[in-house]
Amino acid sequence: MTEPLLDLVNAELLPAIAPLGFRVVESSVADVFDNASVVVQALDVRVEVVRDRGIVMFKIGPVTEPGTSYDPGLLLNYLGLSSIDGYGGPDARSVLRGVGALTKSMFNELRTMFGPQHLAQTKKDLDALAEERAARLFGG
Repeated sequence: MTEPLLDLVNAELLPAIAPLGFRVVESSVADVFDNASVVVQALDVRVEVVRDRGIVMFKIGPVTEPGTSYDPGLLLNYLGLSSIDGYGGPDARSVLRGVGALTKSMFNELRTMFGPQHLAQTKKDLDALAEERAARLFGG
């Protein structure tokens, strides 16, 4: 049986980012495929970790708009730090340690991006970047 996602988040992710004020604000488990999600947040930054059919993924977005989130590849691209297009994988512990490292190292930038003064421009820029990436990856 797969370890509960909430337990994994508490063991692997929160130790790295709890000092920044992150705490679990939502947790759910589906009845099928061992799907689950956990949301942690601090100040202006919200991190959603999802396990879907055994693959663990995460997205980061603003606390003020829970329905708005971005994959880390896009965020790293936006910040000029990487051109990674993928994220997530079947090794939940590894993915969660990566989420922790990314969030911890980029927390100030993420807070600024998703804070009320910059959120509208950040969303506009990230949406444009996502369209460019989709055109590059899938043609068009």
